[in-house]
Amino acid sequence: MLRILLLFVAIGGLVFSQAANASEGVSPSLSARIDGVEGAESTELEVSSLEVDVTVRGGMAVTRLTVAFHNPTGDTLEGEFTLNMPKGSVVNGYALDIEGVMVDGVLQPRDQARRAYMRRVAAGVDPGLAEVDFTDSFSTRIFPIRDESGRTIRVEFSSPLDAQGRYRLPINNTATSKYSFSVNGVRPDSIAGIEWAAGRRGWRASGKGKLDAEITFSVQAPLGVTASEHPSGGKFFELLAPRPVVDREPVREQPLAILWDRSVSRLDDDLEAEAALAERMAQEMGLAYVSVFMFDSEEVERVEVQTDRVRPTLGSVRYAGGTSLARLAVSLEDFEGVCLLFSDGLTTIDDRPDLAELGCRLSVVSSGPEGDRAWLAAQAALDGGAAVDLSQIESGLALERLIAPQNLPPVTDGEGRNLSVRELPAPDGMVRLVGPVTESGQFEFAGTVYAVDTLALPLFAAPGAFWAQQALALQRGAMSSERLAEEARRWSVAVPGVSFVVLEDPSDYVEAGFSPPQSYPAELRAEWAELVEEADEENRAADEAYREALTELWEERKDWWRTSGEEGESRYEATLSPSVPPQEGPAFALSVFGNDEIEYLEATAEEAAADEYNSEAAADAVTVTGSRIANPGNSGSAEPVLIESKGEDPGITIVEWQVERPYVKQWARAGSKWPEAVAETGREHGILPLFYLDLGEWHFQNGRPAEARRAVLAALDLPGRDNQTLEIVAQRLLRYGDPERTIWLLEQLTDREGDRPQPYMALALAHADLSRRTDEREHLVEAERIMSEAALKRWPEEYRKIGEILLAEANALIVELGVYDPATATLPVEFVDPMPVDIRVLAFWNTPRTDLDLWIVEPSDEEVGYNNEESAAGARYTHDLMNGYGPEEYQLRSAPDGTYRIELNTFSADATNPNGPSTVAVWLIRDFGTRNARKELIDVEMVPKNEEDDDEERTFVGTIVIE
Repeated sequence: MLRILLLFVAIGGLVFSQAANASEGVSPSLSARIDGVEGAESTELEVSSLEVDVTVRGGMAVTRLTVAFHNPTGDTLEGEFTLNMPKGSVVNGYALDIEGVMVDGVLQPRDQARRAYMRRVAAGVDPGLAEVDFTDSFSTRIFPIRDESGRTIRVEFSSPLDAQGRYRLPINNTATSKYSFSVNGVRPDSIAGIEWAAGRRGWRASGKGKLDAEITFSVQAPLGVTASEHPSGGKFFELLAPRPVVDREPVREQPLAILWDRSVSRLDDDLEAEAALAERMAQEMGLAYVSVFMFDSEEVERVEVQTDRVRPTLGSVRYAGGTSLARLAVSLEDFEGVCLLFSDGLTTIDDRPDLAELGCRLSVVSSGPEGDRAWLAAQAALDGGAAVDLSQIESGLALERLIAPQNLPPVTDGEGRNLSVRELPAPDGMVRLVGPVTESGQFEFAGTVYAVDTLALPLFAAPGAFWAQQALALQRGAMSSERLAEEARRWSVAVPGVSFVVLEDPSDYVEAGFSPPQSYPAELRAEWAELVEEADEENRAADEAYREALTELWEERKDWWRTSGEEGESRYEATLSPSVPPQEGPAFALSVFGNDEIEYLEATAEEAAADEYNSEAAADAVTVTGSRIANPGNSGSAEPVLIESKGEDPGITIVEWQVERPYVKQWARAGSKWPEAVAETGREHGILPLFYLDLGEWHFQNGRPAEARRAVLAALDLPGRDNQTLEIVAQRLLRYGDPERTIWLLEQLTDREGDRPQPYMALALAHADLSRRTDEREHLVEAERIMSEAALKRWPEEYRKIGEILLAEANALIVELGVYDPATATLPVEFVDPMPVDIRVLAFWNTPRTDLDLWIVEPSDEEVGYNNEESAAGARYTHDLMNGYGPEEYQLRSAPDGTYRIELNTFSADATNPNGPSTVAVWLIRDFGTRNARKELIDVEMVPKNEEDDDEERTFVGTIVIE
């Protein structure tokens, strides 16, 4: 089980392995998997050659690293290579050899790049994927590496020299058949393990064997302007000048707000050093009291603290939840004075605000291995404050900069307009700025006019890369993932959320929907362009064919509904009002079904807005509650305990939440001292998202919904977070009473995984839930729009039949709206037909390439599932989704009395990308398609099936009793 749980953290990204390698002091590091399968690790992959070329210009360095891999085995391997770059580095190039030719990577949204990579791995062809994170780590995955040829990668990154003008690239515990290093523009330091010799273009070193050394040097950069041309276009300057003397008093005897991020992402920061700095800051300002704002994703707590109690107060903080800066910004609206923010700058939930617009003067402090330092520094600079990183600066100097921040005068063009610039590390008393060169070549700073000779500038990526990195950091919150990737491509800078991907041939780029890199050979680009035209024509034809197929499926559903109503003893009238009534007005009557009779609602759109929709009875008609179980059916424990639904329908029962993980028992034993127990168990298990998901459910079951929300959002603060974690957390927040944030998370998910329908369905349901809770009709209208658009869209082949299920959901939303207006509704009139049913069960899961099956055992003991899609009682099992996510649907229009047992089974798990146990969200619904529908939502953790056991191992979920 432990191995499975660790995979849950690691898959979907490379961050977990990066953290492990960093802790072991291995960089670069290399690992491999046989045939790209997790769990089939190999230790045989070797580095056959390592070439490093460093070029220095001004106060910056560009490093090009080329690595060749050798596979001495007979297996086909997938390699994973990780490099810890110098602090503050920006990756601006990546290439992989395809049949001996180096092909440049193209920057794409991270999740699209990963999916394209995994599809090519599954097909056995040649992809490469390269990513960066917020820890200055670079990682790449390469497949396949065969024994007869090996593979080669090339990565280029720009690094700012630190405040002392130093560059440091560790080459630790790395074995290679041969290595070749070069440094151009400065003489490198002599470090044990590397022997340098002067060459015609710089300094060289070569050898073989294991290295435990570093490439390092110091540069005394020249004063004044150093200009370069960015390889992607545009000219940029670097200015090193004396820091202007600013006529501004130190920040003393002003109110001080200490803004303390207490989310779980801060647990690996140097919290003790930060707390000591906060107290010293208050003392230096001569204050008796300070305001401490402790914030996480759930709340902001403000306390007034005596100056000599700041350190112990911060030392006793309980770290829980994710990160929300938006709620902090609201809490500071009335504060005037100095604000000192301690945070990594990363947000879990809510839009990231512009902190420079706060009423206080902002400075920021960070200290951990992970952080958005470009954004933090820009926020402080915009408000005239300082940004210090305690992992890079001594606390005494940090205090000096915080007490007397030297906000800089603006840099202007020749006509007085401010230029966008970025400040980089510089020696004491100096300032280093990078920014774009104006058309005139002139700019002014601190009363001095500088001129740049724009002719024949050398190509050098670093200044433009650093400037673009900050620009993207400031704008990324307002950009979609595609827009972020577009801007990253413009400047050729890899930022978190955007990845380099290399594909094998033009057809791969067409299939992925990517444009090949600008350096792609002309003949291959022409082939790609032709294939795109062909694909566009094929897509148009496929869209038409899909609409025809969807119409056929919908007609089959209506035939089933009418037939099941005639043959069984129905709780509903068998006849409907016409699906397409006479067009006498902008809206037409809908049949809205109750439990025992048809209630006819005839209304125009205007009347519907004021009907009984907002009455107390209607508002309470749908209740969303639930629990969570951890596969008790497979645990070997005693018979699961059934509990009655928390909703209005006593006929729905579910399995009581129970898990065997030891930390849950430890929490329960702790009683009122559970915070201490959580902290203790978190030190061992807190790296796993599953830990915080369990904690959230435990709080919820014990009547603490706010703590439940705080806990599940903490799962998104972990290095191992991924989109599957996000999807689980979103569903939990919906159950825990926070539909607004559910919507926010699901909008992120639809942006990242817009090539599948399930996130859109979940988003529509969240809008509908928010409408029921707030009586805000516009959310129900939005839910119908999203659901209908998702139903009508042609999705990838594995999801081609989901449209029928989405049409049913859209019709249920129209019933809730109480009226259908062809002029404004998204759903076309030919698909409007509610078809209410007594029982409906839906199952979704959170993993790709996983086949889970929904089973319903009817009172007659007949089992309905993928191999028995229609029962004697008239039930219908809609589709068997075999390649991930679901949903699978069971529905029964006229339900005979008795007990209906709901079960799940793992038919097959993902062989190439398992995320540990899949989590299945199950909706148990009574009277679906009516205004009196009742719902029960639970989520179930599925343990992968034991492949050595031919018997099906099913997980019992709950029952629906009809009397």
